[in-house]
Amino acid sequence: MDRKTLTLPCGVTIGGDSFVQIMTADVSGKNNSLYLEVEVMNLHSRALNAIDYEVIFYNSILEKLNIDPYKINQNDFNISNAQIGSTGKYQIPREFSNARKVDITLIRGYFDDGNA
Repeated sequence: MDRKTLTLPCGVTIGGDSFVQIMTADVSGKNNSLYLEVEVMNLHSRALNAIDYEVIFYNSILEKLNIDPYKINQNDFNISNAQIGSTGKYQIPREFSNARKVDITLIRGYFDDGNA
């Protein structure tokens, strides 16, 4: 029998004057097939097409699953100026299969004009 995975609210850290703001971060799926989906707002004049961020994973009792931040680069999406959109689902590595919450620190956004 498959058990439902219950997740916890996720936290986000960004710079105060960032052109990219993370709106939501959700963990979903089952233990061996978990996904992280991030929705971002693009405040730059050009389309956003990639982001770098770091993640700390937590289990259901809020124990950290990693001490050092896990670095993720997501690309292959396109979010226009002044729009909110998904970066797509990122498959969480099996070593974090007990993840139920994440804290994200946004590092960099990449735009279609080559700026970061």
